[in-house]
Amino acid sequence: MSRNIEHIEFTFDERDAVVVAMGELVSRHTGWVNIQPIVDPERLPAPPSGLISGWLTGGLPPLPVGTFMAPVVKRGELTHGSVGLAHNANTKVARRLVEAGIVAPDGWRAVQDNARRGVVIQVPPDTDPAVALDWILRSIEELARVPTDRTYRATIHS
Repeated sequence: MSRNIEHIEFTFDERDAVVVAMGELVSRHTGWVNIQPIVDPERLPAPPSGLISGWLTGGLPPLPVGTFMAPVVKRGELTHGSVGLAHNANTKVARRLVEAGIVAPDGWRAVQDNARRGVVIQVPPDTDPAVALDWILRSIEELARVPTDRTYRATIHS
């Protein structure tokens, strides 16, 4: 089965096209969206040098990357979807996000908070895509090590 891939560039305040695309994935019970900030490459930190620092970052992205996974049907049952965040903070970040006021809504359940593999949260199948996208964008902004322009690229895999 081949997947369709679509790219949408958007801003923090103008995200309707991405919310619509996420809603379509939810209604079809398939696909995922990766969200990355768009940053001038000159503002990015130099890649780590040396064996130890390279090992510690493990090839993690220089800026956080958010992911939304649509709920799918397995064995006749609609599963939870998920939101996630790959980051290079080299520490668990769930507490930091909560302290910054980025709190998971009721019904969301953290299933992973790992310094190297990132954060994954299960979301109920009826989660509003706008709420999921808001959590992802606010989390990216909190964990970004360089200032962003609050512009992003959504890569939609349907």
